[in-house]
Amino acid sequence: MTDPISLALTALAASLGFAIIWVQWPQTPELDGERWFKSLLVALLQGHVEGRGGDADAFDTEVIRFVPYHPAGRFPERKITMPELAVTGAALDGERALCETLAALPTREARWARLYDEDEAGLDARLSDPYDLGEVYDPTTAMGPDASWEAVAAWGKDPDSEAAVALKAALWRSLPVRWVLIKGRSSHPSPAPVLDALAQILGERAVMLKGDAGAEGVAEALGELADDDGPPLVHVGEEAGVTWLLHALPDNVVLRERTQAILSVGGVIGGRSDVDSGPLSTMAQRDWLGAHFRQRQIETDVVRLTPYFAVQWLDRTCEEPGIEGLSLASMRFPDPDPTDASAITVETVDLGPLPAIPTLPTELVARALITFITAWLAQRR
Repeated sequence: MTDPISLALTALAASLGFAIIWVQWPQTPELDGERWFKSLLVALLQGHVEGRGGDADAFDTEVIRFVPYHPAGRFPERKITMPELAVTGAALDGERALCETLAALPTREARWARLYDEDEAGLDARLSDPYDLGEVYDPTTAMGPDASWEAVAAWGKDPDSEAAVALKAALWRSLPVRWVLIKGRSSHPSPAPVLDALAQILGERAVMLKGDAGAEGVAEALGELADDDGPPLVHVGEEAGVTWLLHALPDNVVLRERTQAILSVGGVIGGRSDVDSGPLSTMAQRDWLGAHFRQRQIETDVVRLTPYFAVQWLDRTCEEPGIEGLSLASMRFPDPDPTDASAITVETVDLGPLPAIPTLPTELVARALITFITAWLAQRR
């Protein structure tokens, strides 16, 4: 069957078969992780303020204080320190105009205020109706009718309300995993106890590991968790806890296969600038990332995307944007080198900064993180 008609029919059949496979293949939706997470936190804050009898002005104040976000504000450290050079490659909508506005301001304090407290685009993005984000960001799309935006707000208002209880049931049903919480070193406490709040909400669904155990101790504990017959794992680490987790992954394929997602909350990813040597120094950690944070070395045998989420701490008074000894850039995952990778199985997702202040409502942050990670993973199935 080599005549032209037969060849044409064969080619047509192959094309139709490929088209059918393409239509049936699950497509990964484009999602802005920071916008989704921050929108969930805003919804929780709305319920929280209403529960205390606050009005619209009180809500606006809380959002500005606790939810720094601007839709064109990626890599905020660049926009504050060198706004004239902050845009590289294709610009986001309004990004160039934002940088021009910031460049005209005389101080970093004024730039931070403009970026997160005053700019209309940033305020509109946080204070507008979350349904305007569309179906792909609607939690009900991923988790069912009990996970509406109204239910998220109800969880912020009263965690024992009928809507909040139904939402939590939807969360646990949508993502039946064990949450592994890895604390940082006790000598470097977190600016706000987010992991403690997570542990309180998750209860028996979570296990807490201590970063003071060091790289070997954490790796051993993670290995035991990966080898048991329990559910898949979601890891949440802070400070050095994230470092020890990362160092355990390349040599433990079972751990990687069991891991559904990783969240860093102010983790030492790119190294600390306040230490000159050792595994947590900037030079050592950047060398390690270059050698080991590669698609090939942290890939999974099953071809699926494992998200690496990162939240940073922000103290606006620090000379280098971030917190003392740890810059925003050092708390963010780099894109892993894809060289020689058989498939892309790791994606890095920047969730942006949170204010490093003791008044941060960590219970609401924890609820937003649980809801966001659950919805993200459910949406990507």
